[in-house]
Amino acid sequence: MAANGQDISALLETNDPRNNEGMTKSIRGKCEFRIAPNITLPVILSKYVDAATIPYLKREAYVLDSTTGLPQRDGLGELITCGVDRNTTHWIEEDPDVPNEGLLEVPLDSRTDAYRFGSDLIPVGKMDMLGIKAAFASPRSIEMIGYISKRDVISSGLCMGPAYVVLGGKESKKSRGAIAALSLAMEEKGVWGFCRFVKSVNGDPCIGVLIPKLVGSDGGNGEGGRFLALLQLPFADDISHISTPAVPAENWGDDKEAKACDSLVESMMLEDDELDSTTISSPSIQAYRRMITHFAMDPLTGEVELNGDLPEEKILMASHASPLCEFGVVKSLSMKASNQINAFLETFPREKIALDGDKKENKKHWGDGK
Repeated sequence: MAANGQDISALLETNDPRNNEGMTKSIRGKCEFRIAPNITLPVILSKYVDAATIPYLKREAYVLDSTTGLPQRDGLGELITCGVDRNTTHWIEEDPDVPNEGLLEVPLDSRTDAYRFGSDLIPVGKMDMLGIKAAFASPRSIEMIGYISKRDVISSGLCMGPAYVVLGGKESKKSRGAIAALSLAMEEKGVWGFCRFVKSVNGDPCIGVLIPKLVGSDGGNGEGGRFLALLQLPFADDISHISTPAVPAENWGDDKEAKACDSLVESMMLEDDELDSTTISSPSIQAYRRMITHFAMDPLTGEVELNGDLPEEKILMASHASPLCEFGVVKSLSMKASNQINAFLETFPREKIALDGDKKENKKHWGDGK
C-alpha cells in the first residue's frame, strides 16, 4: 500500500484530463481535515473536475483622435482601446404629486438592498448579512461525521459537482500516509465518508461524501497512490420534489413491445473501452479555439473591424464546429443496430402531430399531474 507518505500530487496532475485541455489549474489551498474527534490533519484541497466554458468577451472602447475624431492606431497599425466601466444610478421623482416635475438621483447613503417576501420588500443591510455569516465562521475545513454505504449513495443519484480532491499535506508525511490508509480502509469495507466541509474561509457549510480513489498503481513504488475525492450532497432545500403521473394500464405495453425495447438497448451497448468521455473535447471549446486561431492568422480589415459587419460564412469557416463523437461511434452503432432500430419503428410507429399556435401551451413539466 502506498501509505508510506509519498507525495502523489504531481502524478495526479499528470493524469488529470483537465490539464490536457489547457484549462486553468484550480487554486490548491491548505485545509483542516478532522477525521475523528480530537484528530486533525493538514491536507490539500483543490478542484478535480470543473466544467470548461468559453471565456467571456472583453468589452473595450476605441480611443478617438481629438482632432479628426477617427479611431487612433498604434505603431503596428492596431486599434487603440481602453477599458469600459459600468455604473448604475437610481432616480426618483422630485415631487410625486406634480407630474413632469423632474428627477433626482438617489445618493449612495440612501440606498439599501432588500429581500422580497411576498409582495413586500424587507430591507437588509450589510451588517445583517455579516451577522448571518458570523454564525458559521470557520476556516477551510473538512469534518468527518461518519460512514455510509457506497451503494446507498450511488443509488440515490444525488451527488453534486464539481469534484474536489483531498491529498495529504505538502509538509506532512504522516498526513499523506493517513489519507492513503483511510482511502484503502474505506474501499475494503465498501463505504464512503459522510462529511461537513467549508470550501473557503468563512464560507457556507456544505455536506458531502469522501470517495476512496487510486491513481496509478498501489505498490508504494512511486508510480501511484491513494487519495480521497469529495462530492457535494444536497440539503433538503436543494432537492426538487417532483411527482410523476401514474401510467395508465393501457399504456403498459405487451411482451412484443418490451422485447423490441430490450433488443434496441442491447444492440446499442458500448464496449468498456469503446468510448471514454475524458478523451473527447467539447465541440464548443474546439470551435472557439479554431475561430481565435483563424482570426489571429487572417485578421480583419480596418473597415470590417470598425463596422462589425462580419459575413456569417466567415464565422462558420473560422469555427468549423465538429460533432460530439469524432471516432465514428455513432455511424458504427447505427449500422450494427439497424435491424433492431427498424423493428422498434415498426412496433412503435411515429406520427406527425400538428402543433398549436402557442407553443407555450403545449409545454408540460414534471409535477403537473396531467
